[in-house]
Amino acid sequence: MKKLLFALVAVCIAYTASAQLVQSTTVTRETQVKKSGMFFDFGVGTMTGKMGGLKLKAEGTALGLGLGYRQGFNQYIAWDIVGVNAFSQTEAFDEDIYIQGISALRGTSPVFFAKMSAFASAGLGYGYFPELEGGGLAFELKFGINLTPSINIGFRYNSQKVSMEVIDTGISVESTFGVSAFNLGFLF
Repeated sequence: MKKLLFALVAVCIAYTASAQLVQSTTVTRETQVKKSGMFFDFGVGTMTGKMGGLKLKAEGTALGLGLGYRQGFNQYIAWDIVGVNAFSQTEAFDEDIYIQGISALRGTSPVFFAKMSAFASAGLGYGYFPELEGGGLAFELKFGINLTPSINIGFRYNSQKVSMEVIDTGISVESTFGVSAFNLGFLF
C-alpha cells in the first residue's frame, strides 16, 4: 500500500511540475488589431508656393484639416479610401484656402515599444483653389508614430498644382502650393 501511495504522490508532483513548466514557457505576442473607420487630421506648419516664376511664402501659420474613411486590410496595410483636406493660412484664412479630395495607401510597422508603431502613407487626388478659380493634381505624404491604434502624431507634406487663366488675357499660369506641417490624427 505504501508503494501505491508513493507512486500516486510522485505522479501528482510530476503532473503539477509539468503544468508549471508549460505555463512558464508560454509566449504572448502583442499586435495591433486592424481597424477601419473615420479619421480626422489636424496639421500646423508653413505654406509656400510658386506662381509663374515667383516664389511665395505665406504669412502666418498654415493650417490643415482632413476628414475621411480608412479601410484596414490587416494590421500592416490600410487604404484611406476617400479623404477631404482643407488648407489655409492664419493671415488670410477666408481668401487663401484650397480643398482637396485624396485617396492614399498607408503602411504600418509591427509594434516596437509600448504598443506604438510607425506609419507612412502616400496619396494622390485633385484639389481646387476657389480664390484662383483653378485646380489640379494634389499629392500628400505622411509619416509618424501611432501612439495608440487610434491616435497618431507625425509630419505631413502636401503639394497642390493649380492651372488657372489670368483674367482678360487668356494666358494660362501654372502654380504650385505646398504645406509642410506637424500632424495630429485620430481614428474613430
